[in-house]
Amino acid sequence: MESTGAIPSPLANLPCMNCKTIVDPNKAKIFMGVFCCGQCHEIATRQYQRLERELRAMLTLTGETIRLALIEGRMTLGPADMKETPKSELLRSLIDLAEKRAKLLPKESQ
Repeated sequence: MESTGAIPSPLANLPCMNCKTIVDPNKAKIFMGVFCCGQCHEIATRQYQRLERELRAMLTLTGETIRLALIEGRMTLGPADMKETPKSELLRSLIDLAEKRAKLLPKESQ
């Protein structure tokens, strides 16, 4: 075998960690430390951005819920040994509060 003197790319012939297709080293992408092809990178990025928007909306709703509780005098500190509220219960209560708020607000301000 004849040597050309060229050093092979360490990325040559590596498969995408998700879809397992061989990725052209010039088109390789990294998503949060994971080697992937451009298409899988795009899918992962869109999913991440969508979930990030949903989390921001939940955080905004949580802030509004706390603000209303303060205004209405319902904000109290529970016992020190109180257990953490399960996430499902917290989400359910946030949804209930959002629904109650939507019913109270005039249609044009929503």
